[in-house]
Amino acid sequence: MGIAIKRDMNSWGQSAVIISIISLCLLAGMAAPAGARTPTISDIQSGDTIFVYEQDLNISALKGSNPASQVTYLCHYTNFNSGTTDNQLAVSNQNSFDLLDSAVNGIYGTYYAWNGSGLIDDGSGGSHTYYWVGIQAPDVSIEPVLANPNHVYSLEGLSVSDETNIAFKITSSKMGSQYRVGTTYPAKIDILVTSPSGSQTTYFGGSDLSAIPIDSTVIYTDDARGAISLKGLQSGTYTAKAEWSAPPAFVKVAPDSAAVTFTMTGRVAFTDTPTSTPTPAPATPTETETSPPTTLPTETTAVPPTPTAPPATTEQAAVTPGLPVIALCAGLVLVLLRKR
Repeated sequence: MGIAIKRDMNSWGQSAVIISIISLCLLAGMAAPAGARTPTISDIQSGDTIFVYEQDLNISALKGSNPASQVTYLCHYTNFNSGTTDNQLAVSNQNSFDLLDSAVNGIYGTYYAWNGSGLIDDGSGGSHTYYWVGIQAPDVSIEPVLANPNHVYSLEGLSVSDETNIAFKITSSKMGSQYRVGTTYPAKIDILVTSPSGSQTTYFGGSDLSAIPIDSTVIYTDDARGAISLKGLQSGTYTAKAEWSAPPAFVKVAPDSAAVTFTMTGRVAFTDTPTSTPTPAPATPTETETSPPTTLPTETTAVPPTPTAPPATTEQAAVTPGLPVIALCAGLVLVLLRKR
């Protein structure tokens, strides 16, 4: 009887270990971060996102496993299965590729690599491995808001008292998540504020608004730079916009954000800490995510002269970063089961 009980306890113990391993595997898979470029910001792997205006990109990893292969085109499909493309980007040097705005022509999304024989496919045994990149425009927008803890209140187009502390909300849904090397985010912006008298500055209300790293999809300037105090500033309407200060290829070329305005007066419109004292309420304050304008694709029928249409197939699903961890854990589970 004692032996039977001991066996049951061992079985329960092994089961608990197996359940714990599986749980850790699932957590590892869910917590795995989105892929980053490596080893430098210019080195592009299949599945990376690249941005219009980037220069000197090394996209040689898209050529596949054949050492003699060369990437000659990046092609965007309107229908992958039928092989219909609507934009083709010529690649003269796969080790130093410049992504021109005029070539992309507002047609963003997935672009597949072609060589002299057509669509690059390293698949064997009936499977297909295609090489591709996502192409997007660098995106950034800003919005004046009340300082922490009242970020939900937008000040865009409204009037505020000189007793008010404010901040800027920065939104970059694409650059803020995909333009990085490890934990380093090279893209930066300056927020340029124009006063009612026309003077311009990036140092506003005691807060330095220059060279702000785009290291998240949503950023509040007072989290790292401190709140902006309007005390003692000139009354009137202020205008602000974001300008790219890094990388160098974006400076003075990539579009600035749309301009935003707010007016500073002596009339109390907001307070940092709402109280029961009746004050004019903000006009339906809501937090909104502002997406950059996109240009509708212009479909063309031109196809590169050398490549041929790809075989009818479906796009291969992207590999989840956590899969290698899950596979290792699955092996441990099998070992434990055999020992039972």
